[in-house]
Amino acid sequence: MNGLKPGNSMTIYFADLNCCGRAADLSRDPRWDSLKNRATYQAVDVAGAQNFGFSNTSFAGGKSGEIGGTLWRSDSNWGYYADKVGPLTFRDRLEAQGKVTLVTAGPDADMCI
Repeated sequence: MNGLKPGNSMTIYFADLNCCGRAADLSRDPRWDSLKNRATYQAVDVAGAQNFGFSNTSFAGGKSGEIGGTLWRSDSNWGYYADKVGPLTFRDRLEAQGKVTLVTAGPDADMCI
């Protein structure tokens, strides 16, 4: 399992368990010790949920105010945040410059920026 890229949960069940030659009775709750196995939380960066645009932050090292956020590689959930700069032709040169900081990414991440 790739631990770097969150995604869907895994569902797994066990039955016919034996420990030290003794069968576990799973016809009712065996009341085993447990810790943090019923946690709930509000998911923030759900896989595929784009969350980018203007932010009053300074992760890229400049003064407060920048464009960025969470981007996901997706075949069907493309998003964009852009300004109109046209009309342009193939003869027009289009350039941009500034500061960029990649805060985190999985090793298999790819996207069009």
